Amino acid sequence: SRSFQPPCVYYCPRANITFPVIRGFHPGDRAGFFETVKQVAATEVPAPKASPFRFEFSAEAADHNTTILERYDFDLAKSSGGVHPGDRAG
Repeated sequence: SRSFQPPCVYYCPRANITFPVIRGFHPGDRAGFFETVKQVAATEVPAPKASPFRFEFSAEAADHNTTILERYDFDLAKSSGGVHPGDRAG
């Protein structure tokens, strides 16, 4: 029978976080499933950082967001991970 087996350790390089091992369970194994849910719920993760972008429809927000994107050659994937103190939306 097939079972859910998560990786031994999960590493998130963008956040530089290593998550603990979560044991697997077999389909129909209610106790194993419940234990896995408890492990996931008890796992501590840092709160996400505020987005550097301003989510409003205004010329000021457009200018602000363009300035941030320019720093990363308009690469949205790089810009969302590179939060600088002066970038936080206000």
